[in-house]
Amino acid sequence: MSQEFTSNTFTTSETSSWSISTVFVCPSTALVDFYGRSFVGILGPKQLQQRTYTGLPPHWSLSVRFDMIIYATYDAPDYTTVNIDSVGYGTYTKAWDAGILKMCGDTYSDEFFLYSKNITHTSSSVTIMLNVFTDELNEGTLFKNFFLYVDTCDPTCLTCSGPAYVMIRFLLLFSF
Repeated sequence: MSQEFTSNTFTTSETSSWSISTVFVCPSTALVDFYGRSFVGILGPKQLQQRTYTGLPPHWSLSVRFDMIIYATYDAPDYTTVNIDSVGYGTYTKAWDAGILKMCGDTYSDEFFLYSKNITHTSSSVTIMLNVFTDELNEGTLFKNFFLYVDTCDPTCLTCSGPAYVMIRFLLLFSF
């Protein structure tokens, strides 16, 4: 359905459909996989990052997936929540510089999360939100490799609540 921020580098023009279009490029670190790579962020003190997708085709479930880095001096009481249509589906924080790798900076350790959530969903729109609650400007949340998928209804249906009967029957016949 949608994939965004999947290239190694991108610009703010590619993030303009989100509420905050800041792009952060990781400086030189011990991890070559992150050096010079673009992320959306740094999302810092009490920032809300969101995007609403409209015009979704008839579907019965939705999947959201992205890479997230909790960056720099993130410590208690700092945290990031992920919401889909205003429902919380995860709260993320990190142990204060507890020997975690310096992935996207050279002073403080960072923590990497692969966010993946599948929910029952039938609305023609969805809003994805990252709420970042930090107490300092030099810490925050970065993300990239964003994917949104919907499990669509049978093309002959305007709505559905799961795979069509024909699909279920097919799966049962050929699952042995």
